[in-house]
Amino acid sequence: MRVARRREAVRRFAVVLALGLVPWTVVAGRDLTFVFPFGLLNDDPWFLVTVPEYLQYSRYGRAAAIDSWLVGAGVYTGALVSALAGLSGWDDRRLTGGLLVVAGVSQFPLAQWFSLRPGIVAVPVGSVLLLVAAWWHYWPAYREWVAERVE
Repeated sequence: MRVARRREAVRRFAVVLALGLVPWTVVAGRDLTFVFPFGLLNDDPWFLVTVPEYLQYSRYGRAAAIDSWLVGAGVYTGALVSALAGLSGWDDRRLTGGLLVVAGVSQFPLAQWFSLRPGIVAVPVGSVLLLVAAWWHYWPAYREWVAERVE
């Protein structure tokens, strides 16, 4: 039984780690921009702006939607640390799942903000994947917790 629990924790950690490697929002207009939790990747020409670089150059003001991306990246980091703690049995799956939900929801304002511009479409790919992962891997922990309280 202990081996199965460890294997499940490794699987959950791998999923959370992989969620940081898929684009959270894909912005299509004249060019493509991929929004990751660690930075922005543009295709014309191909270049990556990391979060620290972005913060350095945008210190004089940002749109609230951009701030929601940054908050989501920070919350995702918390989920990643929580999933990592799960490898040693120190995690609370409800916390990790909740952080994934907050990270996923935080990206919708960014996609909406970009999509309001003429000729631009933003698709929150990673946001949907974050929510699906939270539901698939962490929702059972919520159900168990509620069931214990109801009895």
